Amino acid sequence: MHANGRDTTGHLEIAFKFHPRGFKPEFVAISVPVTTQVGLIDIPGGASDVQIDSTAVLQQNTKLIVFEPHMHAAGVRFCLQAIYGTVTETINCAGYDHNWVLAYTYADDAAPLLPKGTILRVAGHYNNTRANRNVPDPRNWSGGGHRSVDNMNNMLGQGIALTDEQFAAAVADRRKQARLTGRNVVIGCPTCAFANAAQQSTSTTR
Repeated sequence: MHANGRDTTGHLEIAFKFHPRGFKPEFVAISVPVTTQVGLIDIPGGASDVQIDSTAVLQQNTKLIVFEPHMHAAGVRFCLQAIYGTVTETINCAGYDHNWVLAYTYADDAAPLLPKGTILRVAGHYNNTRANRNVPDPRNWSGGGHRSVDNMNNMLGQGIALTDEQFAAAVADRRKQARLTGRNVVIGCPTCAFANAAQQSTSTTR
């Protein structure tokens, strides 16, 4: 909620769902962040198309389940690429409006299956002109920071960690799904073309 200069009543509902006592999860939930240091964000006044890139390397096999761009007032578009070996794939691009920050949840059969060692690259696009109604004074230079008039360039991803065995099984299922649908290319699964996904994942990171 934003300050609006008048008394405002809000209504919040929260629900909790608990697993049965003694439940042991099959998978481990993890955060999948790709962040830009605030000191590296440089958006000149009046600039209409500034691109800021950042990268991170996955330390474990990951099924990405949520793609969430996080920018601030000047942000207008955000893209995610996965780089693995000689394969570079654009996984997602989404428009951005800081009035309503969105998180995108993948369908289970489309969630990217990314082996450890994958480089995640994000590209944030910024418009610091009068065409962007979220910018209060586009004459001003903008750097990184926590205020809405400052900027961020982060992906707040969520995923699950997969063992080599779990990863190989997930890739095998995705390859089978691709054959059934007649697809030759499986976006978001760079090892789907390999015969042994777990072996490829292990050997690449040694």
